[in-house]
Amino acid sequence: MDVVILSGGLGTRLRSLVNDIPKTMANINGKPFLCCLLDIIKDYDVKNVILAVGYKKEFIEEYIGNNYKEMNIIYSEEEKPLGTGGAIRKALEYSKEDDVVVMNGDVYSKVNLKKLMEEHKKSKKEVTLALKYMENFERYGAVEFNDKKEIIKFEEKKPKEKGYINVGVYAMKKNTLNNINVGVSFSIENDFFSKYVNKNIFNAYLYDGDFIDIGIPEDYKKAIKVMKK
Repeated sequence: MDVVILSGGLGTRLRSLVNDIPKTMANINGKPFLCCLLDIIKDYDVKNVILAVGYKKEFIEEYIGNNYKEMNIIYSEEEKPLGTGGAIRKALEYSKEDDVVVMNGDVYSKVNLKKLMEEHKKSKKEVTLALKYMENFERYGAVEFNDKKEIIKFEEKKPKEKGYINVGVYAMKKNTLNNINVGVSFSIENDFFSKYVNKNIFNAYLYDGDFIDIGIPEDYKKAIKVMKK
């Protein structure tokens, strides 16, 4: 299995707690958050990890190197900002697999990557997104799906009493993003998921485990406590 991890986040909202380094290198109980993610995925027979890097990429490259616990580490470097979609499309070029797992590098979860990939291949959809049920949220857009687990709607961020959210982990066909009409730089959420949802190419994988987005100080502190356990 190959995994792409988006690792180019600026971490602007964490500057009060984290030094001027990529968000994925934020310290969690003595080691970078990225290493915590790598420790989780190593149990799923991951051969290659493709890190989509940009801002302050040298911090990641110097710390992680080209091998981490028997996983081959490959760097997909942005020369200029490509957006989440452009960064993923570029990183996928380094994979030799037909289907690849993609992860946001600033989200802690324990999605079973093996089961996610199995569901993805079984569905024959272009992308299978891990979704988690939540109540009383406003930082995330809601995702709706039918009884066949086909995703039928992506809602914009707004206060919501209950619903399912995208946890930032999904399996996708390697060439999917090569077949859409977007520019070099684009958002995976706005320019692909939302615009192509009517094409019936997205599948839902339901996940009920831990989920923490470390993008804001309060959740970064929460991640430190949860992951310490």
